[in-house]
Amino acid sequence: MENRQDTEDYDAQRIQDELLSIYDGPVSSDAEKLPMFLQLLHLLRPCIQGQDRLEEWWTKVVEPIVNGTGYKRIEIQRASGLLISVLDYDAEQDDHQEQARISSHFINVVLSVWLKRTQVPSPEQESLTVEDQHVARQLEDVLIGFGKKKAQVFRPPVMIEFLLTDEGVLYSHKSSDCE
Repeated sequence: MENRQDTEDYDAQRIQDELLSIYDGPVSSDAEKLPMFLQLLHLLRPCIQGQDRLEEWWTKVVEPIVNGTGYKRIEIQRASGLLISVLDYDAEQDDHQEQARISSHFINVVLSVWLKRTQVPSPEQESLTVEDQHVARQLEDVLIGFGKKKAQVFRPPVMIEFLLTDEGVLYSHKSSDCE
């Protein structure tokens, strides 16, 4: 069994190395190739195993798109789909506990980014910037998409309190033991 796991890890690393060389070469130098590369990552997602490898793709590709502006709709959709595929896991698989741990990690990461984007930074600035609102909506779409797929396991690790005011919706957040 251990030999099989070593082989799977070796293959996963080979795939990771190949994808990195493709991304660092022709894809990063030609923005027109990004949507197709995101589709490739999504298709090969089951082969990209382990939190460290997934974290590398989050940092290089997914986070700049879902936490930024100026990307095409297809790029946002594909990056969001890739992220949802990381959050989603099959509870029937042998490694479902590891997948659940990785999913929980990335849910925390996405929620953290969302919370940073939805906090009004100072008393002088009474509302969110247009960019923060846009990014917050993108991240909400990811969380809602995952929540629809895995409502029974999606329990955000924070409690969010929404308060209605004359100016709109304000919220505060606090930690919770929801896990």
